Amino acid sequence: MKKYLFKKPIIISLCVAIAITIIAIIVPCIKPKDSESTEKYNKSTNLFTMYEKAMTLDEAFFITKNKQAYYEEYYYTYGTSFSWDVPIEMGKTYEDLVLEETLQFTKELFVLSEYALDNDLALTADEKDAVASSVTSFMTNSDSRIITASNASEDLVTRVYTRTTLYDKVCAQILKDADLTINPEDARQCLVAIVELSPEYFDAPDRIAAKIHERVNSGEVIGGVANIYDASIEKMNVGKDTSINEELKNFCLSLKDDECKTLEINGIYYVVYCYLEDDEVATASTEEILLEEKKASYITAFVEELEKENPVTINQEAWETISFDEPVFTKDDIVQSQ
Repeated sequence: MKKYLFKKPIIISLCVAIAITIIAIIVPCIKPKDSESTEKYNKSTNLFTMYEKAMTLDEAFFITKNKQAYYEEYYYTYGTSFSWDVPIEMGKTYEDLVLEETLQFTKELFVLSEYALDNDLALTADEKDAVASSVTSFMTNSDSRIITASNASEDLVTRVYTRTTLYDKVCAQILKDADLTINPEDARQCLVAIVELSPEYFDAPDRIAAKIHERVNSGEVIGGVANIYDASIEKMNVGKDTSINEELKNFCLSLKDDECKTLEINGIYYVVYCYLEDDEVATASTEEILLEEKKASYITAFVEELEKENPVTINQEAWETISFDEPVFTKDDIVQSQ
């Protein structure tokens, strides 16, 4: 999930649609709560303005609440302990991070959907029909909690789906001539087993490392050898994106198939066995992530250039009315639906 954790705008555009679809399909069997009035916000309140163009708060509210529901459904389905107000990065909570990235995406959605219309990229008849079909599906199949929490109406959902379709259309055009190549070494993931021997737990880690190293290179399986010496072992993929000691990471990436070597860092010994110097499945997955990140960065840079000529004004006070104080789904809701 960490890598899946909606890091970039172009990924979020797909996740908006995915989140809406997943919530509409997976959760409709949850029994709805008694709902209060959903008319909490005036749809005419402008969140973004750019010359004579504007995007209203209710569109951002709809997108944000669907994002909230998606996260809650995902985490609770997989049994993960989850809370919106727990600090996880630089003192920021899950809520802070999701709201920040959603604001960024929603602004780009606004800028590029208006750019599409200004550059004769209006929706075709078939695309309008597809939007209408998606709107009908959402309004018909979604759980009432989603409808209530997001203040959804046919008009609102139509506006959001229309903007998203325009956004995807213009992104495809923008990216058509972009350099989106990924350096193979940036994506490569090796598959290794690492035995860590610290002097905190072993009296002679250097000698034990030497014994494990010798036995593995004599043909024994590293997992079994590690167990003999009561040493912990971790089998993992390692790539340039892996959050481990830089020296250890580079050491792992230097190994070839079936190679076993020992590394010492500050008195700690690491015996590393390489199963695959290029784990093709993990590498392909990483390459896809890097590609999406590169697309997102390219789109963001494009939007920033547009903003130099036509600055976007954000109604910060209106935006701050959006929060995750009230859950869309609870853990009990998801358990009951399974």
